[in-house]
Amino acid sequence: MLVNPPLDPFGGYFPIYRAALGRPAPRHFRWLATGVSDLDIERVGANTLRVRPTGGYLASSSQLMLRSLRHPLALGETVSLTGVTFEVTALTGDGRPAEVEVRFAVPLDDSSLRFMQWDGADGYVPFAVPRPGRTVRVPAVDIRRALFG
Repeated sequence: MLVNPPLDPFGGYFPIYRAALGRPAPRHFRWLATGVSDLDIERVGANTLRVRPTGGYLASSSQLMLRSLRHPLALGETVSLTGVTFEVTALTGDGRPAEVEVRFAVPLDDSSLRFMQWDGADGYVPFAVPRPGRTVRVPAVDIRRALFG
C-alpha cells in the first residue's frame, strides 16, 4: 500500500519498476492518495484509515488520468477491491471526494500489509500506520525534486 506516490504514474508504474529490477511484485497493489498535497491520515479502527488530502481528491491533472469528473463519486459511494474497500465520506464544495475511509479485510497491523510512503531522498520508505484514534500529517511531495532529482 503506497501512502503518497508523487503522481499517479509513480503509483501505476511501481509494479512494472519492481519487475524490471527483478524484485517480487506485491500480490495486491494500491495507493491511498497522491502526494500533490498534504495528507491527514487517521486510524479510526483496527482495520480502517480515514484519508483527507488538503485539496481533496481529483484536484490535479495527473489524478484525472484515472477518473473523469463527468462521472463523479457520490457521498457514501464505495469502491471495493480485493482485501480493501474505499468509501467516500466527505465531498468538496465542487463535488469531488474530500475524504475517504479505507477499510481493510485484515487489521492494519497484519503482516500481510506493507505501507510505504514517498521520501524524496530515498524514494519509498516504510510508513508507520498511526495508532487507533491518532492522526498523522504526511507532507506534500516536492514534485520538482521527485521528477528531476
